[in-house]
Amino acid sequence: MSPHGTTSRYTQGCRCDLCRPAHAKYVREWKRGRSMLTVEAGPYRAILLSIARQTRVPMSEIAATCGLPAGTVRELMNGKRRRIWMRTAVRIGDATKLLPGSP
Repeated sequence: MSPHGTTSRYTQGCRCDLCRPAHAKYVREWKRGRSMLTVEAGPYRAILLSIARQTRVPMSEIAATCGLPAGTVRELMNGKRRRIWMRTAVRIGDATKLLPGSP
């Protein structure tokens, strides 16, 4: 087993006073680094809504063109997502150039 005071030991089931803070620190750092990989969803929501209104292209076709699951696009267009992964934003930006009536 891993030594006490490590995330490895925590994931092996130890909840001692050394392992819990070590794991909490790891999670905080992981979340901080992960947040740098996301962007605000608002501008991309506006792009998708604009295309949907102007062209009357079905949401499923927009999702397919973007290479994203229809549920992701639906949640984004309905405002249920405040942040999206950068790779999702890039896909939306690249794929919307292929759709008719894109900005």
